[in-house]
Parts: sequence; C-alpha cells; structure tokens
Amino acid sequence: MVSLKLTDIKGVGEKRAQLFKKLGVGDVSALLNYYPRNYLDLSSPCSPADAPFGEQCAVKAEVITPPVEQRIRKGMTIYKFTASADGTALKITLFNQKYAAAKIHTGETYIFYGTVGGNLYNREMASPDIIASAQAYIRPIYHACEGLPSSVIEATVKNALSFADCIEDPIPQYIIEKYRLISLSSALKEIHFPSSTQALATARRRLMFQELLLLQCGICCMNKTEKTTCKSDIHDYSAEFEMLLPFKLTNAQRKSISEAINDMMSDIPMNRLLQGDVGSGKTAVAASICYSTIKSGYQAALMAPTEILAEQHYKSLCSIFKNTDIRIGLLTGSTPKKAEFSKLIDSGEFDL
Repeated sequence: MVSLKLTDIKGVGEKRAQLFKKLGVGDVSALLNYYPRNYLDLSSPCSPADAPFGEQCAVKAEVITPPVEQRIRKGMTIYKFTASADGTALKITLFNQKYAAAKIHTGETYIFYGTVGGNLYNREMASPDIIASAQAYIRPIYHACEGLPSSVIEATVKNALSFADCIEDPIPQYIIEKYRLISLSSALKEIHFPSSTQALATARRRLMFQELLLLQCGICCMNKTEKTTCKSDIHDYSAEFEMLLPFKLTNAQRKSISEAINDMMSDIPMNRLLQGDVGSGKTAVAASICYSTIKSGYQAALMAPTEILAEQHYKSLCSIFKNTDIRIGLLTGSTPKKAEFSKLIDSGEFDL
C-alpha cells in the first residue's frame, strides 16, 4: 500500500491531522490499526420495562415530550424530557447539553445508552448517549485526546476504511485457508465496526494471529546459533535477591529465574517468553534477573506497557531494593525531555 496521508481522508485537515499525531497516528495505515479500546453494544436495545437497574444498557424508546430547559443555578442548565416504549416511560435528564437537547424531536425513536435508575414505576436515565434508532450497531470507543473525542475518531475511521482493501495482506493465502482466517480488510472493518459479537471475535482472532505470526517470523530471522564476540560475565545472585523479599519464591519462580540466568551466562543471546496468569509472580522473576545483572556490574531495564504499571513497578522495586546500593530511576513518556532528564543522570539516579 502506498503511504496515504491522514489529510487524504474526507474531513481531515492539517489541524486534525496534528491532533491524531498526538495519539501516535501519522497516516491512514496507522489509523486503521488504531483499534477501539472498548465497545458499546447498541445492536440489541431493550425496552424501558426490561432495562436492568444500576447497569449500563441500551434502551430504545420514542420521545413523547419535548426537552424542557431548567436553569437550576449559575452555569448549570438541565433539559428534561420523556421517552416511552410498550407503555413504560423513561424520564431523561441532560446536563448542560444544549445542542444534544436541540436534536431531540417528539415522535422520533432513539436509542439511549446509560444507567437506568429510579424505581419500578418511575424509570430514569441521566446524560445518556443518544443515537438515532436507525444507527443501532456495536459502537467503537477509542482512546481520545483533547480536541479529538472518540466520536470524531469513529467518523474518521469510517471514512478511512474505504482504503482497507488497498492494504497488502502480510499472511499468505495458503495460511489464511489452513487456519480459516478472514481477510485483512474484513478484519479491519469488523474490528472497528463489528456486525455482531461473533464477527468481532473472528476479527480479533485474525489480527492476533497476524501479530503473533509476524513476531514469530522476526524471532526466527534472528541467528540464535551465532555466538557473541564476548561472553557476558553474569553471576547468579538470585538467592541473595530472595532474602530481600518479604515472602518466599515458589519452585516455579526459582526454576524460571535459574533457567534465564543460565542462558545469560552462556555465549548465545537469550530470547525468552515468561508466561503466567495475573498475580503469578512474573514481576518478581524479572526483578530477580535484573538484580543478578546489576550485581554483576551491568545495567538493567524493566519495561511496562503503561505509565501506571511502570509507576507501580517502580514503587515495588524501590521498596525491595531500599536497603541496597542499587539506584532505580523511572522513565516514562511524560518524563521531561533530554535536557531536563539529564538532571536525573547528574544526580546519580541514572547511569547511562
């Protein structure tokens, strides 16, 4: 696929393209691979009578009274109206949503997505998402930023999907047929705008298969049998590390640590995947390996997929290593740029 600019998409100008770049989306291909973080299932709305209390759900009803404006205090205006279906009314309140209220018309049917409150006889919903009933579908929700809400990203992706057929599929046809995968263009369309929950699962399977296949191919391309020019002088300090912990490691953890360190002591580069459930102690294993690396005179980095998780690991390691001479630093995407970050280096918190 020829690299297409975001401005090639209908409705995207230079200003909006710059906002997308804040999300790490620089071209059409990157946008099509900017998958939703969640979905609103609007495909099977219920009636007000069947809506579960205290749970988010989609309710389909006809507006029977127009929105009435009420100013309750300075800076706060509410709009109230009533919708109904199958003889059960749903009272809806909008807070400071003048333009949303202006789009509501009596006699028209909408889907209201929100949390139903009230009681058996008086059902209520505050500030729901309002969708025209003809647009009932599984709606994508994207990670957004200031000036670029999820709804705008959704509309932009919808226009960008016209280019999906132009993307070259990296998986050969015989593999697609062997593992019963859908095409890449179909997967991209379904991952953004699923026609059903089953179609969404099928699209996820295809895209996960592709990601793992490309990763495996990359690993296979590495010459794992080629020896390094010099053998790393790593020693096993895992027993010493365990003494720093307020708990005992499991046998499985000790085995994983031992195998990793033995690989690091050899003259062949190590490539390992440590797999385990949440709470199984993978971080402790990684920390032990880092400890042996640092005690052997090297440096170590522990990477995390999000800033929140990075901060959690940082606090945990600071606690574990508080009585040692090991220096720990936290580097995230929001850390000051190089000129300011150099202060951390000069202070001794980091060695580079």
